[in-house]
Amino acid sequence: MVGRKDEEANVPLLEAQPPQEEKVAKDSLWNRLVWRNGFLLVTVASVIFAIILVLVKKVAPHISGMQIIWIRAVIVTIGAPIMTRLLKSDVSLLGKKENMHLLALLGVLGLAQVMTGWASVNHVPMAETLSIVFTNSIITATLAAILGLDKWSKITPVAVVLNVVGVILVTRPAVIFGAYALPVDSERILGWILAGCSALCFTIIFLISKRLNNREGGVTMLYWQCLVMLVLSTVSLAVGIPYKPVFRVQAIELVLACAPAVLGILSWFLMYRSVQLTSATVVSVVMSLQLMWAFGFDLILFGVSFSALSLLGCLCVVGASAIVSFTVVKLKKPGTQVESGA
Repeated sequence: MVGRKDEEANVPLLEAQPPQEEKVAKDSLWNRLVWRNGFLLVTVASVIFAIILVLVKKVAPHISGMQIIWIRAVIVTIGAPIMTRLLKSDVSLLGKKENMHLLALLGVLGLAQVMTGWASVNHVPMAETLSIVFTNSIITATLAAILGLDKWSKITPVAVVLNVVGVILVTRPAVIFGAYALPVDSERILGWILAGCSALCFTIIFLISKRLNNREGGVTMLYWQCLVMLVLSTVSLAVGIPYKPVFRVQAIELVLACAPAVLGILSWFLMYRSVQLTSATVVSVVMSLQLMWAFGFDLILFGVSFSALSLLGCLCVVGASAIVSFTVVKLKKPGTQVESGA
């Protein structure tokens, strides 16, 4: 009875307490408009990637691309473990032991891809380089279909034709355009070959990343690329190939050489963040806009004159990348459904 009375006595007290208001966290304007806007973040990343090419082209007479890669690799290799500790992240930067051979191969290919791409822009306009490099989306889709990783949709052949037409319009070979062809010399041919090598390296990197996708995270793959780049670039600079004495470089040029390293890390971070917020398809398509930014930078900063055919070719390459990204069908393991798109 005593317990019963105590319960009845406590009822009015419970009812008399005012209901507690639910605390709703106020979302800042920065979060709503920027930090949680995947489309905006990947657009900024694509602009930064194009700016990196501009800086590399500017400092090329004074500092080699290998030295810039070394600076970037040092920053990532030292900074990544510190950042993961500060953020209390449980990401394993070194990954799993059974995947280390593929991760190391990613690093070698990453170095080859960057070096050939950067070398290409020193021989031809950036728009020409990127129009060839972005054929990697078509090459990747083709090889992925042959290897059984992806399946072409009915519209994928249209993207292939569009991509080839785009590259032809940008490069304008004499065998097709005759008097309207671009003047071709050994310098331009070398630039195209280097860009093609960069595209091929990109393709192999994507295929290896597909294989590692369910076993290793993107941060681990990026860290291994920089780790291997650090080792290889150190060896290369130690033997003097390619090397340009830093003590002869002015302070402003040294700053411009460090800028691509820092901006490269920022652009990759923004791209990974955007993948968390939006589909990989959107990220892939927006990243192909680098071609258009490069077109504008060539025109404004380097005084490169382009014809309407070149602009049309750039748009064809971007359009082909968009079609491939939206239509390639990803094959699942037996017993699961097939998904298309991103």
